[in-house]
Amino acid sequence: MTQKLIYKSNTATFLSKKQIGFQTWEYTFSFTDEISWKPGDYTYITLKKRVSTPDSRGLRRHISIAFMDLSKKKFRIAVRLRDSAFKHELHGLQKGDTIEYTAPYGELILPTQKNVPLAFIIGGIGITAVLSVFEESITKGSKHPITLIYFNKSQKSTVYKDLLESYKTKLSNFHLIFSMTQEANWKGENRKVSEDFIVEYIPNFLKTHFYIVGPERMCQAVEDELYDLNIADEQIWREDFTGY
Repeated sequence: MTQKLIYKSNTATFLSKKQIGFQTWEYTFSFTDEISWKPGDYTYITLKKRVSTPDSRGLRRHISIAFMDLSKKKFRIAVRLRDSAFKHELHGLQKGDTIEYTAPYGELILPTQKNVPLAFIIGGIGITAVLSVFEESITKGSKHPITLIYFNKSQKSTVYKDLLESYKTKLSNFHLIFSMTQEANWKGENRKVSEDFIVEYIPNFLKTHFYIVGPERMCQAVEDELYDLNIADEQIWREDFTGY
């Protein structure tokens, strides 16, 4: 995510949390401010200090908004727990606690031509950056052919699997490929990204717009393969999840 100048912070109230995968939790907040938001946006969240776990980066992080409900004024985020002060503070929130968040930011832009094919190549918790794009596509009846290739180590670490499966019936041209790279008993795809992988699942790759989200090494590997396939810069959007 490209860091930007931070403007005025707003206040959101913690409502609830639920576990959605191995060491992965979803957190729901309510807000009262009038905000502008579009699918793929993220926000900067600042937490209050309650525990003694050191964190040289402080208690502010940028986090993708996985789901936004402007009518009910609620949003949800999801993170993988790690041993950092920010994660400890986030997971320790009690109902009614408040946090600070900024107006949403984002650079994810879909092509205006309705039938341009889209490919989302996602690793792990990076799926949170694009869930709202699929939800919006359902709401607006998008005509974009969409391919989602979702890499995880195992089914245990895969989040929103059932939700993603449901998009196959809600979107008219949605293709979903799970790749479990470290699960021996998985019957499906288990390869990591490669030129052959991309060509096999996205045969019209030269006309496709690509959206890459995940760990930095994965994103770089995907981007390198796309350049080898002569995909133009303007057809590639990338967002690295560095962990915190």
